[in-house]
Amino acid sequence: MKVLITGGAGYIGTHTALVLLQNGMDVVVVDDLSEGSAEGIRRVQDLAARQVRLVVTDLTDAVATELALSGVDFDAVIHLAGVKAVGDSVLHPVRYFRQNLDSLLRPTGHRPHRGHGSGQV
Repeated sequence: MKVLITGGAGYIGTHTALVLLQNGMDVVVVDDLSEGSAEGIRRVQDLAARQVRLVVTDLTDAVATELALSGVDFDAVIHLAGVKAVGDSVLHPVRYFRQNLDSLLRPTGHRPHRGHGSGQV
């Protein structure tokens, strides 16, 4: 099974990726690296002795996301990308809603189910 992790280069994402890899799953990480780091992905690869495909893109940018994910197949998505500052989100709820929702829908929306998996989202 191949799992796409949005926001996968951050603290929670790298730990999630490591567990998935240790359990025999393939992992693709999509992150804009605003909070995470490519170094975290390199450490996960070293610990798991397996490769992770890192796709660097802003998931709220429809064109960039489509280009970055073209040809990337996955069976399931773990959505960890999003902004999370409580005070600012109270002041700008629509911006937070749009950004967090777009970062989920861009990689998962209207994608056909592929491969042998169930296409879980």
